[in-house]
Amino acid sequence: MSDLPRQSWTLLNRFQTDQGPCRANLHKWGLAASELCDCGQRQTMGHLVDSCPLTQLDGGLTRLHEADDDAVTWLKTTVATALAEVSEKQD
Repeated sequence: MSDLPRQSWTLLNRFQTDQGPCRANLHKWGLAASELCDCGQRQTMGHLVDSCPLTQLDGGLTRLHEADDDAVTWLKTTVATALAEVSEKQD
């Protein structure tokens, strides 16, 4: 995990603390109109990794903590894209 770029390490840490820029948090902070994910469920950091049919990582948070190549790729692509879309909708 020490080989992760800072941005990936930071995002991984946000999953571990459930404090990332997901819609539920943005809604709680007054920065989003809704806390719902594109799949229709409440979008939390845990939802993104464990149960969202659009972004779920096989093996969930446990696998993400391992930070193997597939988990890091998922973090950099699938989730980074989903969270970027949330941020763009707020602008």
